[in-house]
Amino acid sequence: MPQRQTGVGFMYGHGGTGKTFLWKTIIFSLHFEEKILLAVASSSLLLSAGRIAHSCFKIPLDATDTTVCSIKKNTELVTLIKETCLIIWDESPMNDHRCFETLDRTLRDLLDKPNRLFGGKTVMLRGDFRQTLLLLDVGNINIGTPDESDLENSSWINIPEEYCIPIDKNGISNLIRFIYDDDTLHYPFAAKLQDKAIVCLRNDTVDVIPTFRNDTYVHKL
Repeated sequence: MPQRQTGVGFMYGHGGTGKTFLWKTIIFSLHFEEKILLAVASSSLLLSAGRIAHSCFKIPLDATDTTVCSIKKNTELVTLIKETCLIIWDESPMNDHRCFETLDRTLRDLLDKPNRLFGGKTVMLRGDFRQTLLLLDVGNINIGTPDESDLENSSWINIPEEYCIPIDKNGISNLIRFIYDDDTLHYPFAAKLQDKAIVCLRNDTVDVIPTFRNDTYVHKL
């Protein structure tokens, strides 16, 4: 029999271009053929029913350049992974690159294929790198003034004053209180937290915001 083709792909497109439709078509087609696939997302807020990538593959929250997933050999999860024909990962740009590298190292070891990317498993990623700004004009470089210190990668845009928070020592706390009301901060519940989110362009910005300190609560995706 010919060897099954494997690889890694990325489905890219802004909102309304049909990413979700194509995603569901692939999933339903494989289910119809009684094939096994693993569908995960970067956050549980994006799944009506399913698993987040960190939970499914046991990826460490503090992934580094050398970490591996906490998956032991000869377990049911390993058996499931071996029988899986496709891994799909939604909203992948939300994750640090070390998450993908951690899964890659793990699958190479678990599947005994050290020279094959993701152990030879087919992986499809999906997302929109411009979605964090929620402005297509910014992503399409239709607005904004290039930053002289980095003309190719950075631009300055004007944000309406009503959305700006004064820069002071309480800046982060003011930002959190601007997004979440006091009731949510003192009595956080998933239903309330799912209605709002603080979206950051870079992971290092997220790391600056405390996860829980004194009376300030932040839901870190």
